[in-house]
Amino acid sequence: MVDEFPNQQLDSIFPLSKRAVCLIARKQNEKTILNTNFLNIQGAVEMMLGMDYHHGNFMRIVEQLGEVELTNGARRLKADLIHEVIAYLNRIGQFHYFLDSEFVKGFCSDANAVAPTLERFLPLRMKHSAHRSIDAPTKKDSIHFQETQAMSMSAIGPKHFDPKPGQRVNMLDATTDAEKIKFVRDNWKKCFLVCQFLTEDPKGALDFSIEREHPVIMQEAYSVIEKVLDAPNKNNKLMP
Repeated sequence: MVDEFPNQQLDSIFPLSKRAVCLIARKQNEKTILNTNFLNIQGAVEMMLGMDYHHGNFMRIVEQLGEVELTNGARRLKADLIHEVIAYLNRIGQFHYFLDSEFVKGFCSDANAVAPTLERFLPLRMKHSAHRSIDAPTKKDSIHFQETQAMSMSAIGPKHFDPKPGQRVNMLDATTDAEKIKFVRDNWKKCFLVCQFLTEDPKGALDFSIEREHPVIMQEAYSVIEKVLDAPNKNNKLMP
């Protein structure tokens, strides 16, 4: 891996996936595991790059939805958003198994605790994006859960807008057709798009927003990479 920003401090490099690349590049001559277990680390950083990629695509589509006419084009863009959500969740699932690996546990025994947000949304990956519970149910997956979970990340699933901090949107403020159109567009600019996913947790559904959760998830993922690379060198190769 190549350090694209050799003259910058690590904490000034964004996005965090690029920072992780630079971290590896700067430690490659001092850390034994970057020789013995390079693929473990390199693969995890590629997962981070993938999450940044799908988040970036998501945000570009959201920006377009804040400007386009309310036509079939807007409907197609909304469908594209869901494809990015599914792809993002699959990267979350990959990173979960990295966290759970014998390799990571050998250097960072509390890796799952370091990434609680990523772990919290894992059910969305396990019950929808990796495979749907309606297609491969477990004994505890009721018909109600199967059908609700199947809808959750689809074009017909439950979604809502959650105002961003400091923002306010109210349909009652829109009285003319032009104001109503502006209200719809403003939702994309002033709110987070939230997908709802029903789980067995009696406390309620999981509300997932790529835009809202992504910065936290990436910080957690980077922290795990950093902890693994900051751990003392070990002589023996840790198998993946």
